[in-house]
Amino acid sequence: MNPREQLPRWMKEYWDWHASITITAENKHNYKYLVIRCATVDDKCGGTADRLGILPAALVLAQRTHRLLYIYWSRPCDLQEFL
Repeated sequence: MNPREQLPRWMKEYWDWHASITITAENKHNYKYLVIRCATVDDKCGGTADRLGILPAALVLAQRTHRLLYIYWSRPCDLQEFL
C-alpha cells in the first residue's frame, strides 16, 4: 500500500496545494508563511526531538491558516544533514 493513501484527506490536500505553489519575486507577497527556524543567530533551539516534535502541530496550523510551511535549520548544521 502506498503510504500516502494512509494519510488523512486534509493532509493530502494540503501537500498537493503546497506542491502546486511556485514562489517568485513577483508573487511572494501573495502568500502567508509559517516558518520553523533554528539558525546560527538563535540563542536556543532545543535538541532534534524538540524541533521535530513541533512538526505535527505546525502542519495542522499551516493547513488551518492556509500558510506555506517552511523549515529552516542551520544550527548546528543544515536540516538535510539530519535527514
